[in-house]
Amino acid sequence: MKSATTRLLILTGIFIPIIFWGSTIIGASLHGNYNHFKDTISQLGATGTRSETFMTVATWVCVILSVVFLTGLLKASHHLQINKLPLIGVLGFTLIFGWAATFHSGHSMHSRSGPLLLLLLAGPLLTLILWKGKEFKTPRLLSILSLFFMLLILLRVVLSQTIRDNYTGLIQRSVHFGWTIWFISLVITFLPLTNKRSDTPGK
Repeated sequence: MKSATTRLLILTGIFIPIIFWGSTIIGASLHGNYNHFKDTISQLGATGTRSETFMTVATWVCVILSVVFLTGLLKASHHLQINKLPLIGVLGFTLIFGWAATFHSGHSMHSRSGPLLLLLLAGPLLTLILWKGKEFKTPRLLSILSLFFMLLILLRVVLSQTIRDNYTGLIQRSVHFGWTIWFISLVITFLPLTNKRSDTPGK
């Protein structure tokens, strides 16, 4: 696979959060009775809602793009000869979104994807541990920020029931904001490195 193709695959990582956040805004409008602070993302794709079909399509698009993104990152990691384990976070994202697209809110299987969140969290955590060198300073720093936002999901445990009920959607969105930061950090890190690699004589 040529480096130009690899860069194109990696670039899809930018479009995933754009499509995700854009679809939540459009989906909320289609839903007609939705509060971004109180309601979860899953409620936009809940069975029987007016936004169900739209959110299903948008979620599957994110899944497909994440597979493309992961392919590009794996290819780049191979050429750069770096540990591929941090990319398990992108796999976790793919599985979580694929699960949500398959089992909509209201289905008995929908809530059973919780353990997959650990795979997503492992991505930025392993980035901090395994990717060394000054060229990976940016993703390491942004991984800290990513982990901070994703771990805010623990507020569901410590906050009062009243606050949780009124801000469930906002708390859940902290996880999505976290992976958004991490995905962007991967794109802005790997694109220059792939360019540099392709400019090296004999590569």
